[in-house]
Amino acid sequence: MEPQRTNPKNDRIKREYLIYLKDARQRSPSTVEQVRHAIDRLETYIGFKDFGTFNKERARGFPTPLSTNTGRHCLRCRMAPKWSVVIKH
Repeated sequence: MEPQRTNPKNDRIKREYLIYLKDARQRSPSTVEQVRHAIDRLETYIGFKDFGTFNKERARGFPTPLSTNTGRHCLRCRMAPKWSVVIKH
């Protein structure tokens, strides 16, 4: 059986939030894309479980996978406070 790679409830929340950033907050397309990327990393970290199950313990563990990733965006994450990736935007 293939691992779950999406959660319909999370997808709806992500879509609404990204539209909110673009339209109501007037964020640039690149900013919206960076936020989408950060949310995707969070969703992968929690195993595509409902965002409602995210709690303090999971939040404490989230920066570790970010700091071990060598991607361009993650280099920026290591330079800034690691929690800012989730709540910055």
